[in-house]
Amino acid sequence: MCFDTEQVTATTIEKCATDPVSPYRVADDYLEMIGWLLLAFYAWARTLRLVARASGDVAFYVDKRVRGRYFFGFKVAEFSYRNNS
Repeated sequence: MCFDTEQVTATTIEKCATDPVSPYRVADDYLEMIGWLLLAFYAWARTLRLVARASGDVAFYVDKRVRGRYFFGFKVAEFSYRNNS
């Protein structure tokens, strides 16, 4: 994974001790990150695992692989960028 969710959570908790408003400022991004990660590793990882052993409509399965690579390469990596900003 591009980043460590435990580290992001720990940093958020640490900042909360000195800045009580901090959790409200990061809540949107944090919850969005968790939601996308759940989608990535439940839906897309499962889909890519099933597509890897599928046969039949080759174009359909190729398209699923392309979309899965996009999701992991762009949507999940986006949070690594946000975390380092």
